Amino acid sequence: MGAIIMPRTIEQNAKIKEARKNQILDKAAKLFALDGYARVTIDDIVAETGCSHGLFYHYFSSKEDVYTSLRKRMSGEEYANYHIPKDEINGKRGYEALRMPCRHKYLR
Repeated sequence: MGAIIMPRTIEQNAKIKEARKNQILDKAAKLFALDGYARVTIDDIVAETGCSHGLFYHYFSSKEDVYTSLRKRMSGEEYANYHIPKDEINGKRGYEALRMPCRHKYLR
């Protein structure tokens, strides 16, 4: 007789979903840092992540939604860990301000 496999708990499912969403965000941030927001497409993010378009749209409604999620994530504790000199960020707005910490994280 085979091993009994127990169903996942709600907490386990939540952790799996959060990890997958963060994986998509991490890959998108890398692409934005390397190629710039305007050049990156959802197809690029999906290819880099190795997920389906359906899974992408399960978590995000658009590329702009990914960008917004990255801004929210990077404005929190994670952003503080980048140690980017303020003079490098001053004067930059929107996606360019987001791109700075992404470039420092992925282009070291």
